Amino acid sequence: MSTSSATNDKAYNDHFEGDATAPRCANCLGHTAPLPDPPVQRKLANPAPLGLFSFGTGFLLSGLLTLHTRGVVVPNIVIVLLLFYGGICQFLVGIVEMFCGNTFGFTVFCSYGAFNLSYGGIFLPQLGIAAAYTVDGVVSPEFSQAIGLYLWSWFVVTMLFIFGALRSNGAVLSTLVFTALALATLGMSEFTGADPVRIAGGVFSICAALCAYWGAVSGFYGKDGAGATFHSWNVPSVSLGYSQV
Repeated sequence: MSTSSATNDKAYNDHFEGDATAPRCANCLGHTAPLPDPPVQRKLANPAPLGLFSFGTGFLLSGLLTLHTRGVVVPNIVIVLLLFYGGICQFLVGIVEMFCGNTFGFTVFCSYGAFNLSYGGIFLPQLGIAAAYTVDGVVSPEFSQAIGLYLWSWFVVTMLFIFGALRSNGAVLSTLVFTALALATLGMSEFTGADPVRIAGGVFSICAALCAYWGAVSGFYGKDGAGATFHSWNVPSVSLGYSQV
């Protein structure tokens, strides 16, 4: 049988199975066989639920400690959570988002991962940041002012993220809005020392955490996750005069 013939192989070989018109190649014995299938491209898992879970958990514990829940006044327990779960995990999520081609997710998750790492690092004695504001063993008022400026710097960054989130979904947008409110009020609390402002910051932090959990479960239990149905409403498109990220 000629390998260059365009006739149907099924007519000559009863053992042939498959598409007779598929591309074929000849082996050393002159028999023809289908060409191998192209390699299947592996799909990366959706990293966003992990990023949102870690973000929400950090803000939840921070908000509870800000409200002095169960009489806990010393907030140092949040440092380990911010460094490992909120910091390292979120930064890794951002790197995966970069490989997925998601500029917005890459920027946001890496930024807040760095925020958690740096905020936790402020209170690590090994870095000596808090010690630099200590005079004769007493923390000076300048330290609170510096923390307030730090939080307000991240408030500005979060406001810029909110404009990008106008093209996302309600969970992401509401998370960023409450995050901005939490950062603004917590920074103001450091400036003034007013308890009502501190309480508002704690409440906004918990609201941001709940919204982050909303976005996390909608992705984790969605079609790419556990397969359950959990939706978040899409934000109506708003023209801001720039291209989509």
